[in-house]
Amino acid sequence: MAVFALVAQPLYGVITPNVSAATVVSETVSGDTAEWMFNRDASTSTPYAFTNDAVKTGPGSLYVKPIGANPKDKFIAEYFAKTAVKDFKWVKYDFKIAGNGTGADSDNFYLNVYATIDNSNEYYDCRFDYVPKVAAAKTRTATFNANATPVHVQKRGSRIAECPTTLKEMPAGSYVRALAINVGDTTASDQGLAGYLDNVQVRKATTTYAYDFAPLSAPTLVAPANDATVNGKVLVNSWEPVAGAAKYVYESYNDAAMTQKRWTETTTKTSKSATNVAHGTVFWWRVKAVDAKGVAESDWSSLYKVTIDNVGPTQPVLSVKDSNGDDIASGGTTKSYSVTTYWSNVGAANYQYLYWNNIANDPYNSEAKAWAPMVGQTTSRAGEFTQGEGTHYIKVCAFDLAGNKTCSDPYTIVYKKDIEAPSVPVNGAPNDELLKTNEFDFTWNESTDNEAGDLKYEFRSSQDKTKVGDAPDGSGAWESGELSSPKIHSSGAGDGIWYWQVRAIDATGNKSAWSEVWDMAIDTKNPTLELVQPQEGEVFGAVDKKTIRVEAKLYDEQGLGSYNIKIDEMDAETTDDADATVAAETYPGPVSLTVIAQLNSDDFADGEHTITITITDKAGNVTTETRKIVVANAVVVPGGGNVGGQPQGNSDDGDELQERTDRLNRPFPLPNSFGIVPTPELVSQGDKEVLGAQKTPDVDGAAKNVAAIPTEEGWKLFGMLWYWWLLLAAVIAAISAWLIAAAKRRAADNA
Repeated sequence: MAVFALVAQPLYGVITPNVSAATVVSETVSGDTAEWMFNRDASTSTPYAFTNDAVKTGPGSLYVKPIGANPKDKFIAEYFAKTAVKDFKWVKYDFKIAGNGTGADSDNFYLNVYATIDNSNEYYDCRFDYVPKVAAAKTRTATFNANATPVHVQKRGSRIAECPTTLKEMPAGSYVRALAINVGDTTASDQGLAGYLDNVQVRKATTTYAYDFAPLSAPTLVAPANDATVNGKVLVNSWEPVAGAAKYVYESYNDAAMTQKRWTETTTKTSKSATNVAHGTVFWWRVKAVDAKGVAESDWSSLYKVTIDNVGPTQPVLSVKDSNGDDIASGGTTKSYSVTTYWSNVGAANYQYLYWNNIANDPYNSEAKAWAPMVGQTTSRAGEFTQGEGTHYIKVCAFDLAGNKTCSDPYTIVYKKDIEAPSVPVNGAPNDELLKTNEFDFTWNESTDNEAGDLKYEFRSSQDKTKVGDAPDGSGAWESGELSSPKIHSSGAGDGIWYWQVRAIDATGNKSAWSEVWDMAIDTKNPTLELVQPQEGEVFGAVDKKTIRVEAKLYDEQGLGSYNIKIDEMDAETTDDADATVAAETYPGPVSLTVIAQLNSDDFADGEHTITITITDKAGNVTTETRKIVVANAVVVPGGGNVGGQPQGNSDDGDELQERTDRLNRPFPLPNSFGIVPTPELVSQGDKEVLGAQKTPDVDGAAKNVAAIPTEEGWKLFGMLWYWWLLLAAVIAAISAWLIAAAKRRAADNA
């Protein structure tokens, strides 16, 4: 029989075992490990497998398949002992001859021991070969110790002069580097030989290391559990790692009979991930383990079923009741310390109750920090506001079997020990007033509250009435913020109508309703007055200019209050009221008015007179304008006599003429004795009474408007004026005739 050594190459994965006194360390080997390598030299390899067949110890054994026709074909199992020769006691292993082998082929199951003279990385210095004795039995145990005589000793290199005859005799400090169990002797005679190896034991000092060859264990599937319903957005199938496995084969099917393969994949990981698996998908999956060489394979794992559910439960609807069983609306306020939250049963597999608040320094003061216990399938939970006053939030999430989550809308509750609002402010001022200044105070009565503490107020105002009243906060009105007293000073507000209101706030933040809307107006501009007639310095009193016409145009943006006409500091009445009311409304808006009064110059003494018009708007702003006129009634007329004075010659009515002369020279009379009644005119006043017309008592004593008509005295004066006009015309005619005659005489002389 020829014995051949291992091919020279570096040893792999050498380790030093942790030796404990009188102990047995057992390990199942199902492929290459740090201590074991199988058929490391591929050029002489023979197929093998870890199998459940021919078990001597443990769950299985290593099966070496029939050796091929190539003389180099064989099988080698290497064990890296890495132990001192002095500690190496013995090695034994079970083998079974199979294939076309007989008991005589036991020498094909031999052992090589590789030793070095020191603990170095040398391949070996001396190799000791041991061969089991030939016997008829095909199942046997081979045992060798350090004192056994090998069938062959092989020296390598020059580090040692000569190898000893036994392993025990190696120089002090020598090491056993590796053991190699061989099947086949690299001759043609071993063709067709097969066999099993099992239960290898190596004794180092006082510890026995026992190795059982067995197939790789089938992977144990972890998740999803069999028949689980899961979400398919990110699906992870996972399993337990298998000792000796270097990779895994994953398979999935569309049917339990595994006739419709869905997916197959080889991975070194212990999980398989998929994303966006369609809702409603149902599939089955399994995994098997494979060693690094792809030689050793485990059985398939169990077959698991998975159902994909990507749709969450129905959204829960919440309601909350206080300690009296009364409902608290979301966003509402309560003074109940204890509340109970209820939610609709949506058939969820589990519910989660979330609570948080907005209270500073509280551990649950944001949704991210919410207290969130899982509460199973209950549909209510009681709680107390132990965190104190503030805004509290509650939310409930429903989970289905797939882990899909649907949450309710947050339920908001404001907890306050005092929830009663103060009284609504009343008696705001100014109200229904028109002011001529924008520097003033808004004031109102102080509100009352059920709890002690200082009250504050909020004020808002706008020139757009829709932005106050029932308008919500932030509607666009000017808002003051909190005020410490029931008043606020206004400074610089624009002209026009302003609408305003206030509300009260107590110490705990309860707010009253907004007050009624009060209104007021500001008018800081004087009214406009244009005095059209008479002109400055205009002369009245000639025969053709006896009427003094006073015409003025009045205007104000916020409404006129009154106007007044004076002649030389004496009121000239245009109605029965010297300060005529122009409009009764508080805020009449823009008003235009034309006033006309007609006076007779004969009612005034000759000389200079002053006409003064004063107008006042609704806010009290005043505008005044004056005109100076000249009255010249006594004018000399050709032919003698005075126009406006006593006529030449005798008169049958001397007393009447004297009365007229006295009247023209007496101080300015009251307007109701004028020869012509003044007739002011009112423009653009709709159906209002015509202001400025004379009012006279009716038969029943009531005042009525009458037109302006001449008096009896006026008719007499009118006749005198015609007399003097005729006299003046005669004088002018006589002068003209004289001038014509003189011109004719001059012409005759020239001829």
